Amino acid sequence: MKFNKVAEMSIGKIIGIIVVVIVAMALLPTLITSVNTGYWATNGSTYSSAHALIPLVVLFFVLAVIVAAVMWVVSETRGKL
Repeated sequence: MKFNKVAEMSIGKIIGIIVVVIVAMALLPTLITSVNTGYWATNGSTYSSAHALIPLVVLFFVLAVIVAAVMWVVSETRGKL
């Protein structure tokens, strides 16, 4: 069985994206604490739409990390398989 050397991804790039995801997930508890503190501190002093969007910051952060990882994989494997 022959290996397609063109389709192989660099180990350094794989380690790089893993480090980015690990750092992002390590920052997640700090982000959750900050969002919860901001959410309860602004109770009554923000408009209802802003008050409803504050908890979604964590969701958007996680989605951004996932999209970044997927886009990296797509860009690395595009046209190589």
